[in-house]
Amino acid sequence: MTEPGIAFRSKLDAPVVVILAAAVLMAPLVLAIAAMLSMGSILLVVALVLALTEGAAVIWLLRSIGYFVTEFDLVIRCGPYRRVIHLADIASIRASRSIESALALSVDRLELRSASARLCLISPADRRGFVRAIRARVQDVEVGPDVER
Repeated sequence: MTEPGIAFRSKLDAPVVVILAAAVLMAPLVLAIAAMLSMGSILLVVALVLALTEGAAVIWLLRSIGYFVTEFDLVIRCGPYRRVIHLADIASIRASRSIESALALSVDRLELRSASARLCLISPADRRGFVRAIRARVQDVEVGPDVER
């Protein structure tokens, strides 16, 4: 995680890891079974390459998800994806258990909202530290009662 500012790793839930692992292994497993049934060594090699490539990509994404609080921005990183949210746009922080797609490895999430819409869902492992870092820069941010547990 190489960004300026205070770094926060994403919280990691075991069920999320299991789902990601199952998704990564499904395609190569099907190809490997097909290769064994048809005795096709090419399919077995393709399955192995696919498994290694997918595994490496998932590990990269898992290790790179992070949230960085700078002086004026929140920078969210996940692999090649980078999103910048201006801290002045954050009006509230609330706890969420939404299963919607998000740059988070846990369903124990924080919902960041602007005055008019949701900005994003994130899951910093150190919620208290994250909220303290935001509050130090955005004094009037509204923080829900169940956020800093």
